[in-house]
Amino acid sequence: MPLFMFRCPQGHRTERLCAAVVQALDCGCGARAGRESVYLTAQGGRQRAPVAERPVLMRQYREASEQLAYGHARAEESAQQPLAPPPLFRMAKAKAQRLQAAGVHDALDYRTEHSR
Repeated sequence: MPLFMFRCPQGHRTERLCAAVVQALDCGCGARAGRESVYLTAQGGRQRAPVAERPVLMRQYREASEQLAYGHARAEESAQQPLAPPPLFRMAKAKAQRLQAAGVHDALDYRTEHSR
């Protein structure tokens, strides 16, 4: 027999094992308690968004961050002293979003986009 939850008009809740055909039973307060609707259990877990729906494609972020880190290293070499690191994460994310909006998907697309 399944376990059902019953509630009376006064708000008392009672759990009972009973047949599925039972729709109401007597509550301890004397009122008639009706069966509550059965709740479905939710399945836990997370699924990643499809690649096309992600705000920034990871390969574009990685490529942009590597380009920015290389540019910073070159600037330090020119200045011959350590420079304050730029906000690489924000800069790379913004650049990756610009590339994605322009339809750039790989290095070949990037070269053709910037050669115009």
